[in-house]
Amino acid sequence: MSAQPHVALVGGDEFTEAAEAFDRELLALVEAKAPNVAILPTAAKSENPFLAAAHGISHFRKLGADPYGVMIVDKVTADAPVLVSELAGADIVYLTGGNPANLLEGLQDSRAWQKLLEMADDGTVIAGSSAGAMVLGERMAFGGEESDALGLVAGVIVLPHFEHADSERIEQLVKAAPAGITYLGIDGATGCLRTDDEWRVTGPGRVQVITRDGVEVVKSGGVFQLP
Repeated sequence: MSAQPHVALVGGDEFTEAAEAFDRELLALVEAKAPNVAILPTAAKSENPFLAAAHGISHFRKLGADPYGVMIVDKVTADAPVLVSELAGADIVYLTGGNPANLLEGLQDSRAWQKLLEMADDGTVIAGSSAGAMVLGERMAFGGEESDALGLVAGVIVLPHFEHADSERIEQLVKAAPAGITYLGIDGATGCLRTDDEWRVTGPGRVQVITRDGVEVVKSGGVFQLP
């Protein structure tokens, strides 16, 4: 077992051709020829969670995985034993994009989240894109406010779709960064994957590691460590 659980944070645009490079690296973590990938569309509750799951299934099947949807979409389904049990066979659990508030409300203090924590400790890879990545941090910035998130990645606030951020926005973040907190600005279709204490970046964009001490820009193929 790794010193820390394997976690993947993606900046959005999941299940697209541009995201394939990162997702192939994600699948390569698993020894199985066709890794089991559970698609969790909770964040898409207010949109179309069935369509979100279908997109994930189609995408990962094309990459040689064995994907399936787990239709946990709210607090009630996150506590349903039959649905929680469907997570158990996954090598990778992938939280889709959507509304991070819906995702946090659905998973927080739920049986499903407790199961995912147990699975992460046993080696299952927990991945999230956009809203899915946001809730995995210690805190979450959404709607102009910051709040506690699920905390799988300590000391981090994830900022997805960061290719849209300008230099002024980045300067503001450096000035605003609280002690002990790192902002991870992740471009779309680009992800960072934690193995032990190191994060590796893959994709067409980059990851910007922002603290009150400044900014580290990490391109595809590069690695970084959190403070």
